[in-house]
Amino acid sequence: MQSDSIPSFAPTIIATTPAEGDTVSINSPIVIHFSKTMDTTSFDDTTITIAPEIGIFQLVWSDGNKTLTLEMSEYLEYDTYYTLTIEPSAKDINGRPLDGDGDGIGGDAFILNFKTKARDDVPPEVIFTYPATGSDSFDVRDIITFVFDELIDPNTLDTNSVRLYKSSIKIPIQFLHSAIDNKSVLNIQPEQSLEANTEYTALLWNTITDTTGNPMESYFTVNFRTLPEGYTETVMMEDFTYPGDWKQPSYSGSTTGIIVHNTEWGYTSAIYLPAISPRKSAYLRYEWDTTASEFLLREYLYGGPPKEILFDTTYILQCYIYSDGSNNKFRFCLDDHAPIDSAHFHEVSKWITLDWYGWQLVEWKLNDPNSVGEWIGDGILTPPLRFDSFQLTHEVGDSVSGKIYFDELRLVKKTFIGVEEREIPVTFRLFQNYPNPFNLKTTISFALPREGFVELKVYDVAGREVATLIDKPMAEGTHKVSYDASSLASGVYYYRLTFDRQTMTKKMLLVK
Repeated sequence: MQSDSIPSFAPTIIATTPAEGDTVSINSPIVIHFSKTMDTTSFDDTTITIAPEIGIFQLVWSDGNKTLTLEMSEYLEYDTYYTLTIEPSAKDINGRPLDGDGDGIGGDAFILNFKTKARDDVPPEVIFTYPATGSDSFDVRDIITFVFDELIDPNTLDTNSVRLYKSSIKIPIQFLHSAIDNKSVLNIQPEQSLEANTEYTALLWNTITDTTGNPMESYFTVNFRTLPEGYTETVMMEDFTYPGDWKQPSYSGSTTGIIVHNTEWGYTSAIYLPAISPRKSAYLRYEWDTTASEFLLREYLYGGPPKEILFDTTYILQCYIYSDGSNNKFRFCLDDHAPIDSAHFHEVSKWITLDWYGWQLVEWKLNDPNSVGEWIGDGILTPPLRFDSFQLTHEVGDSVSGKIYFDELRLVKKTFIGVEEREIPVTFRLFQNYPNPFNLKTTISFALPREGFVELKVYDVAGREVATLIDKPMAEGTHKVSYDASSLASGVYYYRLTFDRQTMTKKMLLVK
């Protein structure tokens, strides 16, 4: 294992973005991960060169001067082969020169070859959403995710192009744009928890473009409903704002099957929960040793205030996890019979596949005996309980390396908020259509205090009638009608409800 405390090892480069031979977008970041803390003063305009020559780039260090990002003043050229060279004059903090070819001997250059994509005129497309449209099981504190098939221009993202609605009410949000595998990941977090058992619409406007300026073909929406559950208690165990007493994965004797010098626990402000301050998180960079027969990474909480929190099975254990889509497996581990410290009392959740990109709220319902996995313990959670570790494992076909992030490890309690019993409305009401704006189809709801004749019509902005949706007697209560506007042009329309010589009108927006 290479470390700063062993100066005899020359620093190497353990990973790069792009990797050798990759084909990337013209605005893809160039990131270099070193095995040791580097002497930043040994880097100047002759240490790193790129051919063909590009514009000015700035060196940005992170992860304790082990990660170097080249920030370009302009995009790379399309359909071009590039060679990046780091000279052996680059040194670590012990003065050892770079081992560029990884042969164990310092003093040689590192060379990276990659190519940029050809110019394209294909618009960006959303290929994954969380929640899926039509979902009725979204947690009120979860994170909304859109994944694109290519990199989008972050300058086209703002509160006009990225929106969240409850009916026609715009909900305040914050968002985070990041990139994984040359795909843009957009995470949206409301500034306040959503309401339980409520319909929402997340909308992306077609002013969003890719890095070549191609706009989305049309606006994109996801309609979903939150769970009928509200939070009654939250105990924050670890918010990862400051480095806690978390050991490196290699510290645990249970960890096996990893490349030690390419596996690291740390802290960053590059990836964060959009609506949470301060904007920091913990990260776990990992690489599996494919020659191993067993794989387990145990990221162990050694001590500190989070370790002192004891709890029982009336709680739900939660953590936000930013997944890399690697299909590796994740689980929680707890000590039961706490505070007795024994390896025989380790209990785990069942494995969760990291098959998504970006942030998502992951939880373990401790009162569910079927949620307990198999490891060292007896498979039964016996309070008092105490947090032990995050764990990863690997199977053939999963990504060999990756990086995931963690934020807000906590204990919560929830309560069921049931659907209200149907009541006869006391007044005549017309509700805002949902979704609004809408693409082709929308739903119009209204309430009648008693039985009577109902007329529901749609008009264009010139006052011309374009559709009659209802023209008949109806019973008291709340009613819904679906409207298909596929034959109409995009624009503003009005729907008018007449009942018992009363009339109400509302506006809706059709966007194709």
